[in-house]
Amino acid sequence: MVEESTAFVIAFGVLLFIFSLISRKISGSMVTNPMIFVFGLLLLKV
Repeated sequence: MVEESTAFVIAFGVLLFIFSLISRKISGSMVTNPMIFVFGLLLLKV
């Protein structure tokens, strides 16, 4: 069984990878980088 901290690190890495894929497309929008990470981390906690 995967520990909670290990799962969190893996999920954060996946979030970082997804962000790197879409960061150029959202650079001109109202959505900022911290907003994306906060939203992603909130999804991890739910």
